[in-house]
Amino acid sequence: MAIIAVIGGHNREALQSYLNRLLIDPGVSEVRLLQMGSETFFNDLVLELGIVHDVEYIHAVNLKDLLNREDAKPKILVFMNSSFKSFDEFCIVAFKLLDIVFQEILISKVEDINILFGDNYRGLVQKAYLDKLLLNSDPKIVGIKSVAISSVFRMSKSLASEHSDIYFRCYPKVDGGIYVFDPRREMSDETVKRLTQELKSKIVRMEKMFTKKNSTSFPNIEGTSLAEFTRTSLQADWDTACREHGLYSRCPSQSEVDFYDLECDASVFLPPDDDETESRLPELVKKFVKEASAFVMSKISL
Repeated sequence: MAIIAVIGGHNREALQSYLNRLLIDPGVSEVRLLQMGSETFFNDLVLELGIVHDVEYIHAVNLKDLLNREDAKPKILVFMNSSFKSFDEFCIVAFKLLDIVFQEILISKVEDINILFGDNYRGLVQKAYLDKLLLNSDPKIVGIKSVAISSVFRMSKSLASEHSDIYFRCYPKVDGGIYVFDPRREMSDETVKRLTQELKSKIVRMEKMFTKKNSTSFPNIEGTSLAEFTRTSLQADWDTACREHGLYSRCPSQSEVDFYDLECDASVFLPPDDDETESRLPELVKKFVKEASAFVMSKISL
């Protein structure tokens, strides 16, 4: 049984979507919500969630108890990242929060924890910033795993033909747009045109939902994406959850740095590394990976 810790419970809708999907299956022994803001709000939130799920193991806690309550430490720490702030304003606040959380991890002697970041590029820059903290930590901490996931990519799994096994996926772009592509690189131009026509309404819906927006605009999608990843990691393991998601943040290998023509090995959204060119993103997506890498480096260097 696992303890789940959540930062970002102030977004009630996203949190409810997360727990509604997560608590379908057994496997969670406690949910801890970091109380950030009104005590009354969080007390009411915990009361409501307890009634809805008929459980008594959901608690609003301070940072110390979030990471070590009654000598029990969480298996997974989730950052929901819901914020109305601009990206740069978000980074300032988020990095300060990560600094504080990281110090508490050290103080609490949390040696084994998996950290999950949501909200696409907001999560990605946090993941990269955490990588930076871990790289500079002394002594080195080896038991922390972290990942940012893309709800844009996950929701694009609905872009499949009803008549054959062909499908599209979406890569999130740093300018706030999405790029629709053939992940298997097997379709002819005519087939791409035909599938685009078949999925036209779904593609338009995806573009309207995600373009120039963050998770404050799609809390149900974000909560559901985070919950599905968490469920897989509990039912299998963390690495399996990453692979099954299909596109997740990680540092590229040297061969991938060369393949995508990157300036560094900062975390970016990539498919699983099978050390094979065939498993990598198509040629037309490479420029978006390169842009993402430069974008991440510019933010964590603030």
